[in-house]
Amino acid sequence: MNFLSTNVSSEIAQRFVQRKVKGEIIEIEKPFVSDLYTSKMGGVDLADQLRSYYYAGRQSCRWYRYVFWFAFNVCVVNSHILESIHRGNEKRKQVKFRVALTKELMHGFSQRKRPASFSPVEGRICVQHTVVCIEGHKKLCIHCKKSERKTSKGYLVETCFKCKQCNIALCKAPCFLEYHSQFSRSYVYGS
Repeated sequence: MNFLSTNVSSEIAQRFVQRKVKGEIIEIEKPFVSDLYTSKMGGVDLADQLRSYYYAGRQSCRWYRYVFWFAFNVCVVNSHILESIHRGNEKRKQVKFRVALTKELMHGFSQRKRPASFSPVEGRICVQHTVVCIEGHKKLCIHCKKSERKTSKGYLVETCFKCKQCNIALCKAPCFLEYHSQFSRSYVYGS
């Protein structure tokens, strides 16, 4: 076995150890660098052991993904070890640490798209109304026509959306909400 080391000189005395080979006891040379490596390798083995318990990410053939998830897992384990040292007697298990870390990283993030916020009056009426696509050709937006809105070229605004319940053509934004908020005010307040 050969060792390559930058912090141990080859001139440092080697020691002899006894090994049993084919029933005979022989003495072999054991370099000092081997003892040094063995004495310091426990931390690396422990970190690898902790990293293997809970693996974040997926296995991948693409090297950059593998490197990213490896580095991510090493960072999580190292931060758990540092937290354990800092807390002293109040240590928590790695799984609880990972769950807390995940919640902290997400911080309320959701992939789900939220609907536009409505005021309470608008919400009561607009819950029943939904935007759907018009089949076939575009139609003139009723709200834009009443508001006298036009395109940059001076034409009336056409849309490919309509309110499913009212069955009238409306632009998705902002006409749908504006039209129904006017409707809800007149409906609720009787004006």
